[in-house]
Amino acid sequence: MNAGRGIRRVGWLIAVLAMCAPLFTPVLSVVAAPAPLFAWQTGHVIPAAFRPLWEQVGSEKGLGWPIDEATVTGGTTEQWYEYGRVFQRANGVPELAAVGRERATFRSMLTMTPFKNLPAPIGAKPANAEFVSKWGHWTANGFYSVWNTKKSLLGAPISEEFTEDGGTVQYFENGRLELDPTANNVARITALGLLAHGPAAPAIDPPANVDFIGEQPIHSIQGVKAHKGRWILVNLTEQHLYAYEDDKLVNDSLVSTGTAANPTPPGTYTIQQRFRLQRMVGDGYDLPDVPHVQYFGNENLSWHEGYSFHGAYWHNNWGHVMSHGCVGEPLDFAAWLWDWASVGTVAEIIAG
Repeated sequence: MNAGRGIRRVGWLIAVLAMCAPLFTPVLSVVAAPAPLFAWQTGHVIPAAFRPLWEQVGSEKGLGWPIDEATVTGGTTEQWYEYGRVFQRANGVPELAAVGRERATFRSMLTMTPFKNLPAPIGAKPANAEFVSKWGHWTANGFYSVWNTKKSLLGAPISEEFTEDGGTVQYFENGRLELDPTANNVARITALGLLAHGPAAPAIDPPANVDFIGEQPIHSIQGVKAHKGRWILVNLTEQHLYAYEDDKLVNDSLVSTGTAANPTPPGTYTIQQRFRLQRMVGDGYDLPDVPHVQYFGNENLSWHEGYSFHGAYWHNNWGHVMSHGCVGEPLDFAAWLWDWASVGTVAEIIAG
């Protein structure tokens, strides 16, 4: 074989392989990291690192909306939500905080009988119930139904059902279930995030390079003719109350209006009767000392029908329908609205 010819063939093969190399480059699947998420309902940003966990546990129907901005303390990043808290240690992954255990610890409950571990049952389990061996507790009936769909959020039960502050409750690692006396004792998740954090932090303006979720709040009165003087606008879709003076917004708050079974009726009303404290009794509830009650009505709906603005001390689930038709308000806002409004103040209630 001619050596020169062999060298030329090798050179030609190397050149061909070099030209074909791009054809054999492996295809890499690149998944873009999620952008931070701005929640219009509360005006706060869910960090990109927290967003997958927030979505995994049910988004706004799980942890709820963020109620402050993420903060860093001692190398740990944390953020409060309506129903709990997310934290991330340095170089770690985001986790749900054990707010149910934290609350039980704060209230010195862990030594109480309902929190003592039970032995594993023998034999078939009852219907609509489950024994969770991690901490040795049952979850059953209405609480089981909620837990079974929200277990990734709530975690394992750390107690049995028991009576706390006059109501039936059960504690879980990351939350607390309670029977709602205003909704025929339907089981619901307690807004422990709001209870521990306190009032939500003021909203911020949307930063750059974020995704958005929810409906942008309407702070105008488009579609509703402004009334002269002080008047109230309730947007049922937003679950938000706005207090206006002429066309100037002077205060606003998330509220909780009537459920689908007991809706708050849209319309134009005036405040017709007021009671600083009143006992409210109805189908499935008996609530003493309801504060700052302001009944509204018009020519077709007397205040005797029972629709009112009032403070609600039995929940902190603002921004969600909860009531039998009234407009429930946070206690501090209800006190403010009482001082600001009067008999004759117009109230516009719109569908959204």
